[in-house]
Parts: sequence; C-alpha cells; structure tokens
Amino acid sequence: MASLIDRTVKDQEKAQQVKSIVNDIVAELKASREQDRAAHRRLYELNANYAATPDEFTKVLDDANSLRMQSATKILSLRFKMKELMTVEEWKALSDQMLAYSNRYKHSESAPRTGY
Repeated sequence: MASLIDRTVKDQEKAQQVKSIVNDIVAELKASREQDRAAHRRLYELNANYAATPDEFTKVLDDANSLRMQSATKILSLRFKMKELMTVEEWKALSDQMLAYSNRYKHSESAPRTGY
C-alpha cells in the first residue's frame, strides 16, 4: 500500500497522512477479525454446553454484530478522511491500482473451495 500511495499521491506530506490512515484501517481490520474469532469461540463453547439457552446465543450474536458495525463505521470514517486528503484523480488511480492488485488473489470460479 505504501508504494501505491507514494506512486499516486504527489504531495509527500499528504502521502504520509494517507499512509497513516491506511495503517489505522489495517489495525482496525485486524482488531475486528480478532473480535469475530472471539465471538465464534464463544459460540463453539455455548454449542458444547447442553444447557445453553437461546438467549445466550442471541447475546453473543448481538454483541458480535454490534462490534462489527462499530468497526465498519470507524473504517468508513477513516476512508472519508483519507479521501479528503486526495484529489479525484489520485483517488481513482489508487482505487484502480488496489483493484488490480486484489484481482491477482481471486480464486478461480471453477476451482473448488477448500478450508470450509
């Protein structure tokens, strides 16, 4: 990401600010993933507990959904903060490069999925 930003954002001071925001987004994504994992572990624990009630499951799901929404809201806020630092052309160029980069890692539609 840093090199994409350096190639795209011409003002180096703004580029540094954009990179800082990207780092914040990545940190939030990692924290959100850990929160999701913790919720799944809690669901597995409840599932193993024969006496677990529907309300206990619902609370875990509600809490997980609430945390997910808080994280998404934070990421969205950071995205708009980042966008405001960039010109329309810089934003489009960065977005296009990110899309091209992400397409390298798409799985083939015909290939069977594993790990589920």
